[in-house]
Amino acid sequence: MITSIISRDIDEKRFSVLDFYERRVRRIFPALFVVGVSAIAVGVLVLTPIRLKDFSQSVAATALFTSNFLFWKESGYFARVSETKPLLHTWSLSVEEQFYIVFPLMLWLLKTHFRSRLLASVWFLTIVSFVANLVSTANSPAAAFFLPFGRGWELLLGSLLALGAFAGPKSRSANQVLATIGFALILWSVAFYSIRTPFPGVAALPPLSRCRAADHDRRA
Repeated sequence: MITSIISRDIDEKRFSVLDFYERRVRRIFPALFVVGVSAIAVGVLVLTPIRLKDFSQSVAATALFTSNFLFWKESGYFARVSETKPLLHTWSLSVEEQFYIVFPLMLWLLKTHFRSRLLASVWFLTIVSFVANLVSTANSPAAAFFLPFGRGWELLLGSLLALGAFAGPKSRSANQVLATIGFALILWSVAFYSIRTPFPGVAALPPLSRCRAADHDRRA
């Protein structure tokens, strides 16, 4: 987990922002480059000039990790269907990278100067983001889905787990039970979520529970 790595590096006084982003580049860019080049090659062959112009905007936004903002602006009643946006899936990568522009520096500041307030501060941000998620899901579903303000709580929950905010299971068998429950919640989501399900909102919690159970399993 990335937060665990950052936290350990800070504790060992060897955290470097440049090293952190260099590792992120090595991890992300090779696969992103392959996806981008492949999408461009296919897009040039099959897209109309108008669609190709729109697609070029998404390529640029993806390269700058801002595609979530672009797809949010393009959403709405008259928006093109998802199948005509080959890079639509990169919105989540953009949210993640926007999170990791801010979070490592915030974590360094808290652990270095305000260690006693670390968990309380991260909990506060998590709750604020979750409330923003609920409000925006009710009033502006597209913003809730694409923008980092209402999705940050999902990443922050993982950070809280890495920082020891949750007591892990005392045995591997107990962890497996929790993982099974999490998997059952995933299946429940697949079976009962539909286009009418407000998302993310509260509906994001069941899918997220399986990811957090998996994180506990890796740490057990």
